[in-house]
Amino acid sequence: MHTPVELQLWRVSILCLSGIVFNILFRAYTALRAVVSPGKITRHIFDTLMAALVLSVLACVVFIANYGEMRLYIPVSISAGFLIANTLVGNLVYTVALSCFKTIKNLVHTVVKRVLAPLKNLLFRPTPPGNGTDGNKNSR
Repeated sequence: MHTPVELQLWRVSILCLSGIVFNILFRAYTALRAVVSPGKITRHIFDTLMAALVLSVLACVVFIANYGEMRLYIPVSISAGFLIANTLVGNLVYTVALSCFKTIKNLVHTVVKRVLAPLKNLLFRPTPPGNGTDGNKNSR
């Protein structure tokens, strides 16, 4: 059975676009890791989860595009899309994602500082200063 050329071009274009999307997700994830700066164990866990997510999405794309059949043009198309996106917009995506994640981190820090600090002071009243003592029970 011979596959029509239109269907082959559609498959190659879908796989190339998925490579571009994977590159954008990879750059955004790298920027998120740079802002959050998790510990060594947490970083490995997040990397493993990200790899599992990407591989499962990749498996779905290959199954939809080519009914799960692996041919040589599949990894070539995905790699070509990944490399094209990395060359053309890789640094731009990383820079934009990094600035967005830094802004979000600063906003969260500001909200926590301005909202939770007064709430903490309201719920847990600070102890009033003593009557001229330095807090030492034995001082006279």
